[in-house]
Amino acid sequence: MNQSSSFTRKVIYIACIGGLLIPLSLVSRPATRNSANEIKDPGGLLSQMRDANDLSPAKLSEIDPGSETMKLASLGLRGIAVNLLWMKAIKAKEEKEWDVFASTLNSLVKIQPNFIKVWEFQAHNLSYNVAVEFDDYEQRYHWIKKGIEFLTQGIPYNRRDHRIIDNLGMICGQKFGTADERFQYRTLFRNDDLFHDQMSQFVDVDQINTPYGPDHWLLAYLWYDRSLNMVENNVDGERVQKFSKDMLFYQKKPSQLRNMGLSLRDEFRADEFQQANWRRAYEEWLAYGNRPIRWDRDPSRPAVSLEGLTTSLQTVQNLRHELDKLAPGARTQMLSVKVAAFPKEYVALLDRPVDSLDDEELEKMRQLDSVLYGADNLDELIATTSVTTNDKRAAEEIVGKINVERFKLSLGDSLRSTMNYDHWRDHTLVESTDKGIEARQFIFDAVELRRQSLLDEFMVREPIAGTQTLYPGAIQKFENSFSDWAQIMLEYPGLREGPLMNEMIDVINDYMVVREAAGKDGWPDDFILQDVIDFRFGKGRAPDELPTSADVAERFETRGRLSRLRLPKRPNIQFVQPIEQE
Repeated sequence: MNQSSSFTRKVIYIACIGGLLIPLSLVSRPATRNSANEIKDPGGLLSQMRDANDLSPAKLSEIDPGSETMKLASLGLRGIAVNLLWMKAIKAKEEKEWDVFASTLNSLVKIQPNFIKVWEFQAHNLSYNVAVEFDDYEQRYHWIKKGIEFLTQGIPYNRRDHRIIDNLGMICGQKFGTADERFQYRTLFRNDDLFHDQMSQFVDVDQINTPYGPDHWLLAYLWYDRSLNMVENNVDGERVQKFSKDMLFYQKKPSQLRNMGLSLRDEFRADEFQQANWRRAYEEWLAYGNRPIRWDRDPSRPAVSLEGLTTSLQTVQNLRHELDKLAPGARTQMLSVKVAAFPKEYVALLDRPVDSLDDEELEKMRQLDSVLYGADNLDELIATTSVTTNDKRAAEEIVGKINVERFKLSLGDSLRSTMNYDHWRDHTLVESTDKGIEARQFIFDAVELRRQSLLDEFMVREPIAGTQTLYPGAIQKFENSFSDWAQIMLEYPGLREGPLMNEMIDVINDYMVVREAAGKDGWPDDFILQDVIDFRFGKGRAPDELPTSADVAERFETRGRLSRLRLPKRPNIQFVQPIEQE
């Protein structure tokens, strides 16, 4: 090979490289806009793909020089650089070098700004794992905010991804509102004007104000509202992919109003604002129940609304009447054996219009329908064996519609149970009523009186007038509250189970402690919520739980027998054994 041929090849290679730069520049040229900021030229293919996948800033002013420099400095070895930075971050965390840890995270996201998991994982690290390393709750609060601020940095890089917004809602709500230090966190948040100003870049912080100060649950509500708008209204005209199932995605926003109500009732005496908030929480939860949702992404399966089960039951009932016209008497004959095993009050529901049934009757009807038609599809059996040939096609169409509605019923029941939908619907409604607000006020007053050691009713003498006034103590306030709750649970029997009843058990236990401290018998024989206790623990209970009616009756009988025999109480005396003499 001579020197001339080698030189010729080099010239050809250089010319080819130069020639390839021309099509490369064409496919990667950026978009151009006119004076009205309208897209004049969408740019080359690579540029369009970067914009479509949100992999490049939309405007020159949005380019982060630090991020672009980091990408160039890695010389195409971003994978190796990322691994090294992850190792450095993990080491800094283990050695509790928090400043190094924070700076490493900032470098990491400069290289991987479009990788959502980096933002999610490291924000969780800051707000949850690092924060708990500090004993001072103010320092913990500071690191929770660092996690939130870290996440907000990822918003411009991922404008069409709702997961960062969802994580912001989760941390702002749960971390401030459910941690052991939640009362301290909520107080710090109310007075943190600087943090509110930072959040005002992303949401309208004027909407988080309450009579008690700004509330973090409302901030979480606004984050979830922004996420919902992204999915429903798109971003920059582009569709936003939803990464969560409908059941979970759509319940996040209304849940924040409920959570705020639960927090406020432990801090302040119930008032008009709390009542209005509970009403708003009920209305938004009901709107969630009326929203058509899907269990999965299969478009062939029908959407179902949690509040639409009554409509589906009515539709099934009407369709079966149509099918029975094509095969008179067939259904009665096939169901005769199964129906005979059910109580008459259950069977009577089959002939009643669905819209005339209350919640308990609807539940019985759904149970009956599941037993009668769950294992054997009697509708299909009627259509195939008891319908004339001329009517078979019409019968098959009716059965198909019945199967769709029964699928909605089955899926709806499952979703309602998973989300505890019925309980929270009734719970938020009850809390918004005058009776619910009054019951909460009695509990709050009882707790305050207990703190002042005013356990039983007490007399106050006016020194000038010389009059005396009898005031209720903590015991009487508790009993007033129980009277209200007894009426509420009579109207809403479904509340006898679930989170509200768990809370009531704690309140009743506090009431018992106060009674014993005041020298009264710990458990009254005529306790007004005794039927609720019986419902909760009637099928068996732990020895340390509240007593049922059977326990109360047994104790009452024992007390009466001892009284009739006039047996004295056993003295609380400890006898010392005599020392044996040697």
